[in-house]
Amino acid sequence: MDAQNVNVPKIYDRDEIIILSDDIQCNCGRAKNRPHCPACGSVQKYAQSERMPAKLESGDVIKNVRIYRCIACGQKYNDIDWYFNCQLSPKVDVAATKKLYEAQARKERLAEWDIRIRAGEKFNYNDKTSFKSQCGGSLDDYIDLIRKTDALMKQRLQLEQYQSKEERLDKLIAQKLSQIALKKEHLAEATDNESIEEYKFAIEQLERQLVEFQKLKEGDKS
Repeated sequence: MDAQNVNVPKIYDRDEIIILSDDIQCNCGRAKNRPHCPACGSVQKYAQSERMPAKLESGDVIKNVRIYRCIACGQKYNDIDWYFNCQLSPKVDVAATKKLYEAQARKERLAEWDIRIRAGEKFNYNDKTSFKSQCGGSLDDYIDLIRKTDALMKQRLQLEQYQSKEERLDKLIAQKLSQIALKKEHLAEATDNESIEEYKFAIEQLERQLVEFQKLKEGDKS
């Protein structure tokens, strides 16, 4: 038997009895430290005195397998049945499910309070008491938290807008510099007066635009 697989039980060499373990989980979610009925999940059972050999899917044979009868539903099963062939649906964690439901309900209630707070509604003592019973904590603290969160979001948005504008100006400045350099190359190669005047005029216009973009960028920084 594969002893390295944590979901395969160890077997005593002496009598070949299954060793129960609380760190191995059954298919149904129950710990494998107590035999449970593979039909209903109950751990209430009668252990019969008779033993029988049983064969695993791997082909290994366990000689002395204990037989049980479930007190709750009357199902007869043995150690192999509940340990290896449990067909129960996964066990529902009632506490975790309740906690999840309460968290979702609290989230929905807070969303309703958010709407009222952002609408500028004034709250009295009864409102504050109602908030504490529904959501826990202080309504004044929650209002303060919303205001701080909104302020941070506004600052972040302004920063993103500023960075976006600065990036656009950088691109425009780089574009104008490139255009000016290209016009100057053409000016150096020009031979007729008409072309020379056209390139000079174009360079003058581009340099004027470049100055405007640089002023905008410096103005934003200040």
